Amino acid sequence: MTLATRGAGPVGPVTPQRRRTLGRGFPALTVPGYRLFASGQLVSVTGTALQQVAQDWLVVELTGRAVSVGVVSALQFAPVLVFGVYGGLVADRYGKRRILITTQIAFGVIAVALAALAASGHANVWVIYVLAAALGCVTAFDMPARQGLVAEMVGPELIASAVALNNGMLAIARIIGPALAGVLITTVGTPAAFLGNGLSYLAVIASLIHIRPQHLHPPARVARGAHQIRDGLSYVWGSEPLRSTLALMSLVVATGLNLPVILPILVRLTFHGGAGMFAFLSCSMAAGSVLGALLVGTRRNPGRQVQWIAAIATSALVALVGMVPNAGTAAAVLLALGVAVTAFYTLTASYVQTLATEQLRGRVLAVNGLVYRASLLLGALALGAFADAVNAQAALLFTGATTLILVLAFWATKRMRPGWRAGLPDESGPRTGPPA
Repeated sequence: MTLATRGAGPVGPVTPQRRRTLGRGFPALTVPGYRLFASGQLVSVTGTALQQVAQDWLVVELTGRAVSVGVVSALQFAPVLVFGVYGGLVADRYGKRRILITTQIAFGVIAVALAALAASGHANVWVIYVLAAALGCVTAFDMPARQGLVAEMVGPELIASAVALNNGMLAIARIIGPALAGVLITTVGTPAAFLGNGLSYLAVIASLIHIRPQHLHPPARVARGAHQIRDGLSYVWGSEPLRSTLALMSLVVATGLNLPVILPILVRLTFHGGAGMFAFLSCSMAAGSVLGALLVGTRRNPGRQVQWIAAIATSALVALVGMVPNAGTAAAVLLALGVAVTAFYTLTASYVQTLATEQLRGRVLAVNGLVYRASLLLGALALGAFADAVNAQAALLFTGATTLILVLAFWATKRMRPGWRAGLPDESGPRTGPPA
């Protein structure tokens, strides 16, 4: 199916001039259904970033402990470990658009509940723990359906562009969200931030309702059968490229993407700052993420070599944050870290998508999400506990240096294998799955 026919629908055909304009940086924007979905996502992820900053700050105010922030992160991620693969199977069996409408409603209810509790003075750390766990349960079903829906809209030829654009939107949200959170927390209070996030889900629901069937090109739905979860796990385990990619991701994600767990403590106890400094440093890393998404999204085929460079850079920069003397220097390092970690995760996510067959995509993406969340969970707990036991910078220096050593060792091991070609994707491994 060509790009033009894939994009046909009530939004209108994609003319050559419009295609050149929209696709100059991100070709996925030439697909009308994806443009509609992406516009709703931008509003929603901004609200999510807004709530995340407010929630972390509220937990620090309630407890004064980094480990409590880590526990909240862990509770948001733990349900994905339990229900994630089943959530992927549900995405393979049922319409992904309907699943997403349901999950967006659930996310909105949780955010509004947190706003009401915070405004009434009934919010305590245990309430936040319960709502974080509820959020994680919804995420287990939302994540594979959302990623799978994007693939159905843009097709395999534009997956990398869509992933880069999604990460770019997340990065923009991490600039707007923390900045808005800093203003709201200091002027109105944390309940306003939670309410803003709850309302933001209306944008995604509206975009999903307006996506027409001709915007989607789903594979045949998977009928009920025996051993379907095991089939998905076997497919991932039987693919050496998937195994090695997920192993590398687990190393880098555990440290590079867990820095927000330490950042509130770094601001408050090391740099002796407040909500404004916290928002400024969060925005610095988010600005780097925008640059990282542009770097990857505007290149047709960056290759595995860029992925390895980004993994090494991420680890080294995390360690460097543990040595900076002040917030100004930290902002510069966080900018570079944002570039590296976003480039790494964009390339990893797009590579996993290209290795997944259509009939098993939901389950493969669920396993990818499971590894991603498990790495965040363990990293959040370890970093939080280490920061409480010693200090935030010592925790970052140790974990960053350790990860750098492990990534370099992994890279050296891969290079010694026969057939290794630096910078080119390893296409070995199964490309077709078992009967679904």
